[in-house]
Amino acid sequence: MGRTLLDIQGLSVRVSGRVLLRDMSLSVPSGGALALVGPSGAGKSTTALALLGLLQGADVSGRALW
Repeated sequence: MGRTLLDIQGLSVRVSGRVLLRDMSLSVPSGGALALVGPSGAGKSTTALALLGLLQGADVSGRALW
């Protein structure tokens, strides 16, 4: 098994009782690339902010290994 640049397991985000992300998992191999694409409101920015610990007042669960 090769090295992993980013491994996300079970990322979930809830704000004021509203689920914004539910059980998101993905893996990016070392040397790989990833693009998060989707329509407005799909959770792209929420994912990035959750990974960086910048979502104030949010209940964030899951695991991210860099």
